[in-house]
Amino acid sequence: GGHTEVWSTEGRRGKGLYSVAFGPAPGGGGTRILATGCQDWTCHLISAADGREVGRLQGHTGEVNAVCFSSEGLIASVSDDRCCKVWSPSEARPVATLDGAHTREVYGCAFSPASPHTLATVGFDRAVVLWDTRTARSGAILVGHSDDVIGAHWAPGGAHLATGSDDGTCRVWDPRSPGGALLCLEHEDMVKRVAFSP
Repeated sequence: GGHTEVWSTEGRRGKGLYSVAFGPAPGGGGTRILATGCQDWTCHLISAADGREVGRLQGHTGEVNAVCFSSEGLIASVSDDRCCKVWSPSEARPVATLDGAHTREVYGCAFSPASPHTLATVGFDRAVVLWDTRTARSGAILVGHSDDVIGAHWAPGGAHLATGSDDGTCRVWDPRSPGGALLCLEHEDMVKRVAFSP
């Protein structure tokens, strides 16, 4: 069976909340944290057990549009400041800053399940950028969308990456073959988020 918990919002001030992701808490022990991407340029870390804020990741100079966890527990955050920061939840400073590849706001991110150091970022510059977070260098830039790219999600196993765009398409890529999308699914309107079935 599942478990549902209701948190009280009494006494909490609102912040523009754009993204949430669950991941392992620092130190393990089976506990989990919720990372949030917020309008206040900050990633807030919240204990999933009791709803307490257990940390803040600050360093962006724009709104944080998306957050995601790697299989090793690192957090990536992307922002209107055109960069991605990679954090260890136990450190108050980024362990890597990925910048220089996007020319506009970065709006989505996803770690590959096949490699905890491969990260895809997408943004308003229509680009899909693959990064090696160990070196903070961009690798392939996947081109094909004709409008803002909003969402990204890896297939289980990491063989394919799906992206969604305001151009009304969902594209499925083989990241080892950056020549173009393997599949382009057209919709009648914008595609904001994408996800593979587990």
